[in-house]
Amino acid sequence: MAGVPPSEREFLRVLVVNDDGISAPGLAALLRALMVHYPTWGTDTTTATTTRYTKPLMVRVCAPESEQSAVSHAVTIRNHIYAEPVELPGVLSVLKSYKVAGTPADCVRIAMSTPIFAELEPGVVPPSGSSTVTIGSGMANDAADAPPALLHRPLFVPDLVLSGINRGNNAGLNVIYSGTIAGAREGVILGVPSMALSLDHPPGYPSPTDTWDYDMAAEAILPVVDNMIGSVCKGEVPRGVFFSVNIPNVEHVSAIKGTRLTRQGYGTKWTEKYTEVVGSHGARRVFALTGLPVSVDDVSHDGGAMTRGYISVTPLTLLSNVHVDLPFVKDTVTAWSSFGGR
Repeated sequence: MAGVPPSEREFLRVLVVNDDGISAPGLAALLRALMVHYPTWGTDTTTATTTRYTKPLMVRVCAPESEQSAVSHAVTIRNHIYAEPVELPGVLSVLKSYKVAGTPADCVRIAMSTPIFAELEPGVVPPSGSSTVTIGSGMANDAADAPPALLHRPLFVPDLVLSGINRGNNAGLNVIYSGTIAGAREGVILGVPSMALSLDHPPGYPSPTDTWDYDMAAEAILPVVDNMIGSVCKGEVPRGVFFSVNIPNVEHVSAIKGTRLTRQGYGTKWTEKYTEVVGSHGARRVFALTGLPVSVDDVSHDGGAMTRGYISVTPLTLLSNVHVDLPFVKDTVTAWSSFGGR
């Protein structure tokens, strides 16, 4: 369906989603960084490229109309979903964008399985000499030496999905609940290399003086995104693997100590409790969830590296298998299978 591979194309298709909503500052900061550091395909925008990989990016944005934090990988199955075009502010207005009445996973599905981003893009004339060809027809690769033409792409098939930049880290057990992680995971489910991007909570959170410098975060992760783009162009990203990137919340990029490859840890989570709302009475009692982020992981884990000033890059997979050679699994659970079977 994707037609010509990214290594043979003049541009790279990138889908950007999030869980904080279409108006979130983290989303805007990521989009601005992409436009500043890469040429933007299909616009008159000129860019002084500062990255290793200089392919123009065809960026499309599909984000929830309202905040969807902690919805995990929920998808909408009982209601209709609407998608509506939206013009982002300022320089971002050149990017084709939609807001969706759904979850981050819904947004990825809508972007890739409906014609909201259908358009003509440069291709090659097929052997028959027709002026257009539909991607997925099997004809797009048959005329590598033919002159340029307009190629009709009925569906948008990205080369890369970026989800974020999220307000708050998605390290440790937070991965389970995160809509930002789900946006990247859904991309991989649909066969697209994907990466989730999250900015840690500021020191002392929550506080009236909390600072969320998403532009700093976008600048800090640019080398990581750039290398991801390079791996996508080379076809190096393994199937079924996606990445969670967590950025320390610091005053300046220079305060970040570097980037570390990490594992998902157990010790980064929220200490939460339900508190009964004042005025709650009768048979229906009302509770509010409150809590604080904590991390007790060491530097080899995502949260531990992040809280020590490193950008953590954590490979994740779609499957949740436990190693079958663990003693309990290998011995005890194997013994269970000898009872009650046929």
